[in-house]
Amino acid sequence: MGEIEELDISKLKNKGKLKKIKIITKKMILGVLFTSMTISLIPNVEYQVALQSAKSDPFIQEQLSPGDIQEENLKAIFEKAINENENIDDEDKKRIISAFEEVIIDGNAYLFTEDSVYNMYAVAKTERVKEMTKFAKEHGWWSGDYFSYVNIYTLYDSVEETDMYTIAHEQLHAILKKGILDTGFTKAIIFGYGVNEGATAFLGKDDGSYLELQHLISTLGIILGYDKVLSYFVNRDLDGLKKEINQYLSPKDTNKLIGNMDIMVYTLYISRFLGNHGLSKKEEEFEKYYDEKLLETQKILLTIYEKKSGMSAKDSDFGRYLFDSYYDNSSEEEDIHKTYYGFKYNDEESVLFDISNYFDGLFLQNVDNINIENFGPESQEKISEEIANELGAEKVIINSISKEEDGTYVRVSSVYFKIPTKEVETYDYNELLNRIKNKNSIDKSPKV
Repeated sequence: MGEIEELDISKLKNKGKLKKIKIITKKMILGVLFTSMTISLIPNVEYQVALQSAKSDPFIQEQLSPGDIQEENLKAIFEKAINENENIDDEDKKRIISAFEEVIIDGNAYLFTEDSVYNMYAVAKTERVKEMTKFAKEHGWWSGDYFSYVNIYTLYDSVEETDMYTIAHEQLHAILKKGILDTGFTKAIIFGYGVNEGATAFLGKDDGSYLELQHLISTLGIILGYDKVLSYFVNRDLDGLKKEINQYLSPKDTNKLIGNMDIMVYTLYISRFLGNHGLSKKEEEFEKYYDEKLLETQKILLTIYEKKSGMSAKDSDFGRYLFDSYYDNSSEEEDIHKTYYGFKYNDEESVLFDISNYFDGLFLQNVDNINIENFGPESQEKISEEIANELGAEKVIINSISKEEDGTYVRVSSVYFKIPTKEVETYDYNELLNRIKNKNSIDKSPKV
């Protein structure tokens, strides 16, 4: 009996400890939530006040009165909001306005509704823009981040030193603020995160931050219609996008498509974190898992295409260039994977072929006649155009430029060549590969 009583007393003690742990945990969670809500209270009150004032502001109403929202009207409203913002320096205001208007507003004003315009104004008038903390720079790998609950976006460098694509990317996250925690396609922060980053990168005109996710959104846009996909995005309507996809997939498979993209972005973050901390083997494991999810997601997109078109992708010129491979001696799975990397929708007559995806990293050397002495955010686009012209390419996306003793190195994320759609299957890709090989200096491992 004594042993049983001791055992019972021990169990009661353990139960008591567990109960205490649960109570402490609940208090901690409530404390964190309370602290977060307290911190976010003032910024969100400011945002709500600006949102209400926008709806009765005579200037904004005048800009919206023509009916369809025009670029010049949207720009005028964004400029008004930023210029009225007391949290941002005047010089930074100019750069933010320039980057957002050039990268996002130009060509996309038609996607905005009155509600999304009001939201843009309220956010832009009350947001804060800061340089990242030293801790974030040392332990992170990102160039920017947006925190909806306090309406702040941070940049790795100062606004002046940050390229316009990064500014536009974070500013787009900001103006699509939804409630206290979310932005764009996200729900409860973590759901819809992948499709949100892909759409942000896509609308940000190849900003190079989430290439595979960006290409997935591009393919989804080709299949469903860009206007539909991007309109759902700008109007922060993930449920609307899911209903659109549900016409061709079961709700379960639609959730799997969205969920896979979430998994991809979180896996990408983990693998980069491991790589930055010297854990290369673990990094490779996560990269492999990332590729598996990418392939799985591509196959779901293939299913959407075939159900919508009513035919096999292989029986359609359009379907073949989206999903088939133009490389021999590869498995069916590699076909989908490789082609997906290489091709991007351009217009009805042509596609863009990204030659850099067929190299293990790409550094260009001996790029003649390019003046890079004053390379920086302002000159980045001009230099990109000059390099593209020299290579005979449609577009070049630059990551960085470095001057070394043996020459100048240009690190790029993409080199796009424009190819007529009808010639996709017969084009001489080897000629393009050889053209880049003559400029590629990856083996020299430049210090960039």
